[in-house]
Parts: sequence; C-alpha cells; structure tokens
Amino acid sequence: MNQFYIIDALGAFTERSKQESINWSKVNFQDIEDEGRINFTVSERIVSRFEKFILKSKALGYNSVSIDDVAHMIMLPCYSTSTTELLKDYSRLYTQLFSIAKKYNISVFINTDYLFFNDDIRRYITTNHIDVSDFFLEVLTLLFKATPDISGVILLIGENDGIDVSGTFLSSLVI
Repeated sequence: MNQFYIIDALGAFTERSKQESINWSKVNFQDIEDEGRINFTVSERIVSRFEKFILKSKALGYNSVSIDDVAHMIMLPCYSTSTTELLKDYSRLYTQLFSIAKKYNISVFINTDYLFFNDDIRRYITTNHIDVSDFFLEVLTLLFKATPDISGVILLIGENDGIDVSGTFLSSLVI
C-alpha cells in the first residue's frame, strides 16, 4: 500500500493580492487572470515557485502535492468561447506543473469543491435535466481521461465560496 505525504501547493499560485487579506482556502484565480486570460509572466512565476516548492517539500519528506482545482482542468462542451480560451491557458500551465511533479517523482492530487458552478454549467444541467451527481461523474471521467498521470482527487464537501471570492467558477453547497 502506498503512503502519501501530501502538501497543498496553494502558495505557488499566490500573487500579491490587491486585497488587504487573502482567502487561503483556495487559489485566488482572479489574481492570476487578466481580462479573461492568464498573463504569461504570471504563469512563468507560478511555474518557478512551484518547482522551488516541490524541491523544498520533497526535502521535508513529502511525496505528493495537492493542486487547485478540477474546475480549471476540464473542458466541457457547454462552455463559452471565453471560458474555453481561459481553460486552454490553464491547461498549458497545469501541463508544466505536472511535468515538474513527475520529474521529481511527486504524486499529484487535484482538489475540488462539491460542487463548482458558473452560468454555463447551470444552464447545461438545467437544460439537459442532469442531476448534479451525474454531472460530477461526467467531470471526473473527463478529468481522468485528460490527465491520466494524476493520483487522485481530494473532494471537499460542505464548502461554499465566501463573498470575497470571485472568478470563472464559484462553489455552492449541493449536499
């Protein structure tokens, strides 16, 4: 049986916040996006910080890392063009991060709230009369097909984004 010593990689994604305080419960995606895209310079800083973080974490005995989040790693056909373009940016970023983790033999787990939403997802679920649990199963199937190197998903149940959180995807309680 594998033993995983997991550390959260949230800090690698943290840009200097424009806010007085930072919500440390998840990546502040709005801080790394600029006009609906990820700024290349910001992406490069995240990659650099992530590699340094992996090296320090490995030296401390960690063999796994958790990364936010499933919503930013899958492409659904219901997404608007702007969301699709943004998620292509995230795909490039995550590909680099996964490559770094693999280089240092670090397992990757993906965090997700149950459940994340945006207008496209709500419309898709409502129009197609899909139960949220079936939608989530579809999301996980897409995730594991798109990223077979991940070791698993860390499911966060019972969380709802605070009023200080904004972005393309927001979490809502569904249980």
